[in-house]
Amino acid sequence: MAVDLTWSATSLCIKVGDRGPGARSQPSPDAHGLVGMRERVRIHGGELTSGNLPEGGFAIQALLPIGA
Repeated sequence: MAVDLTWSATSLCIKVGDRGPGARSQPSPDAHGLVGMRERVRIHGGELTSGNLPEGGFAIQALLPIGA
């Protein structure tokens, strides 16, 4: 697993990735993890992306604004 944090005066970027098998083609009907993360990031004005990596594994990236 890898975690990367980068920031500037205007944003914080959080990246988390692994080298596992990646996501299944269809999430289970009771899977709310990514939905919940996406909602929380949007509440704070940010963007969340997620998906399988070309080399295998799965990654999530949250970009959050920093401001007054």
